[in-house]
Amino acid sequence: MRRWARPRCLRVVEALGALAAAITGLSACGLVVGIEDIGVTAGAGSGSGGDGGDADGGPGGAPPQGLGCDDAIPLVFVDFGTVEIDADTTEAPGRIESGPFTGCTSSSGPEHVYVFDAEQNGYLTASLPATATSFDSVLYARRTSCSNPDGVVLCHDQVADTHGGELLSFPVTAGERIYLFVDGRAPEDRGPYHLTVSFFPGASCAGLLPIVLGTAIGSSARLLGANKAGMDNDAKCGACATNACAGQGRQTIYSIKAPLAKEIEVKLDAMFDAVLYARTDCENEMTQLAQEGCVDAPEKGNEVIRLPGGVTPTILFVDTNANSAAGPFSVLVTLK
Repeated sequence: MRRWARPRCLRVVEALGALAAAITGLSACGLVVGIEDIGVTAGAGSGSGGDGGDADGGPGGAPPQGLGCDDAIPLVFVDFGTVEIDADTTEAPGRIESGPFTGCTSSSGPEHVYVFDAEQNGYLTASLPATATSFDSVLYARRTSCSNPDGVVLCHDQVADTHGGELLSFPVTAGERIYLFVDGRAPEDRGPYHLTVSFFPGASCAGLLPIVLGTAIGSSARLLGANKAGMDNDAKCGACATNACAGQGRQTIYSIKAPLAKEIEVKLDAMFDAVLYARTDCENEMTQLAQEGCVDAPEKGNEVIRLPGGVTPTILFVDTNANSAAGPFSVLVTLK
């Protein structure tokens, strides 16, 4: 990964693997963008409509700095991929509160605002690694309107007095606008941070949702998802004790790792007949975990599964039974 250093300005660097990709540097009055072959870009301006700025960027045509709803920094994915952002909220004004939402009690510190206009269906996943966040942070997202606190999709505030560790993941649909906020818990909570944002389909092994839980034992995060109805053409299924091929419907697939934990507890909450199973290789059904590798509870969407911690990712399937209507779900992951 290459980075461009510039004092007190945002550095947006696309990162996903190979260094052999061609990299183009685009400087726009303080916003530096790295572009590689997976098709992730970021440009000035938050587009038209909603609470965004004008087509030339922030107020008066200035390049966006993320200092408010009319100055949101755009996250633009040509297709799917990941962006890595290094920034500093030390001089941000801090005018926006997260609003009422389970798990977040206060976000009165200075914030940076990002905006994402989805051109196709997929999952937006964002995280603030604890090792690269210098203050007690809050991470939250709103749909459609930047200024409406009732529009919060998801908000995560890790344990009080903890620097970073926040994680969001939720589905978005084509044409939808999402505002993402990196905030401080209290007015004194400000400074440098590292933000990772990815956009992937999540429905197949080619577009896994990257979940990295880099926090201490006892911490948790809630992920939101939605399975589509219908049969899975790839015929993926888990080998449960009561069913040799449980979960023949469509699924959402995560790649989960927790470097500081021995175990990850996963609790599913869904209104449809769901199945949880895990593998070390997404495509290979023979790599299903030996113990509790597949869980199919008699109640709808009430499965609990335990995954190994560590630096090696485990592939988690939130699958749908063949005759179920599917729909939305939430997953609570807790480090043990």
